Amino acid sequence: MLLLSLFIAETFEEPLSEEVVEPPPVGLVLAGGLLVDSEGERTADVLIVDGLIHAIGQDLDGAEVLELDGAIVTPGLIDSHVHTTLMPGEWLNHEQDWDALRAASMRAYVAAGVTTVLDAVAYPESLDEVLALEVRPEVLALGMPAALPGSYAPAVLPNWPTVTDVASLNAHLDREAARDIVGLKVLQEHGMVRDTWPVLDGEMAEALVVGAKERGLPLYVHAMSGDEALEALELNPHALMHTPLKPSIEAATALGASDVWVVTTMDITDSALIEVEPARVEEALFQLLVPEALRLATQDPELQRASRIAMGDVALPAAPHWLTKRPVGPKILGKVAASHQESVRLLRESGVKLVMGSDAPGWPVILNGVHGYSSIREMELLEAIGMTPLEALDAATSRATEMLGLQDRGRIEVGARADLVVHRQDPRTSTSAWRELSLVVLGGEARTPAEWLAH
Repeated sequence: MLLLSLFIAETFEEPLSEEVVEPPPVGLVLAGGLLVDSEGERTADVLIVDGLIHAIGQDLDGAEVLELDGAIVTPGLIDSHVHTTLMPGEWLNHEQDWDALRAASMRAYVAAGVTTVLDAVAYPESLDEVLALEVRPEVLALGMPAALPGSYAPAVLPNWPTVTDVASLNAHLDREAARDIVGLKVLQEHGMVRDTWPVLDGEMAEALVVGAKERGLPLYVHAMSGDEALEALELNPHALMHTPLKPSIEAATALGASDVWVVTTMDITDSALIEVEPARVEEALFQLLVPEALRLATQDPELQRASRIAMGDVALPAAPHWLTKRPVGPKILGKVAASHQESVRLLRESGVKLVMGSDAPGWPVILNGVHGYSSIREMELLEAIGMTPLEALDAATSRATEMLGLQDRGRIEVGARADLVVHRQDPRTSTSAWRELSLVVLGGEARTPAEWLAH
């Protein structure tokens, strides 16, 4: 036993020396970028691992390193009002491959630097088809609104489920609460030209407010006039999904005094000008993001006429087609867009919490509200109504995440989703810088806009 002990002691008198092998570097490093978000700016590397920001610092190592040479990096944009399942002009032209165009339009969001969208309303089965696409932004969704028979939703979208009493309303809320949604859409739309559609009121409105609160469903209300916005405030909403089309001092004052978020959606009136301003279709960004079939449709006289008739059938159901098919002149369209922008300017000056959203494509009988491009145009319109480019960035990133209750995006910080944009131009000085991007990083995968579109 003594000999064995001496042997062991002698054998292990000198410690064993083994070379420590460092594990190989992992992840993607964006090196030497100027990081810009709502918290400020700093020059640093970003290490991305498994789709998340793993580290921010200097001289980080990774399996792949992309040298940015001081290029500006921002969070990806969040468009807080889109309709991913609807396509511009889809109900007017049955000869297109709409599934392929829908997939191309979702790629357009990513190529535009829009990495998250809020789908404001969609049939669940149609939304599932979008969620199955290989390339798309992260899609959040609102629950389907409880609609009365003959109200706005059934007038615009066929086969819309309706409620007729408190019992059917609560059954609707139960179904929607079981879905993966961030809130419930509510319709406070009386009509586009005159009062045409009923809205929930009295006992039904009270049941909606109480039932949604019990189920943990924040209310996101569709209201498009100052009076409708004031009515919507009585529902204790979390957000309004539109700004009033015309300036309303009363609504602006009330919204400014509230804690309600308001989604801007100025593109719905601005995009109408594409019909009378064909030069927009020739813009480099429009050409890049919008599939050829949709570009051509915006300038097709027959489709334009069909679009006007279809919209007239909803907004003015008693009007003859000889009236509704007539083109609307550029002066009127320009006046409507300018009034809408002045309304949003008033909201901003009143301290309203504004969030970027485009409402693309609106209805599937509208030709000009195109996915991706509309989001960037909305950013430019935010600057046009008085926001600085950095305020517009906040409205499309950190403010949107606050409205949506998200903690994992909208800022460049460790643990956040690696949804980032590398810019060619300076987005701090002009929102038009969003028209020229070097790279878009979605879930940690970095590609050029052209590569995302071709993916």
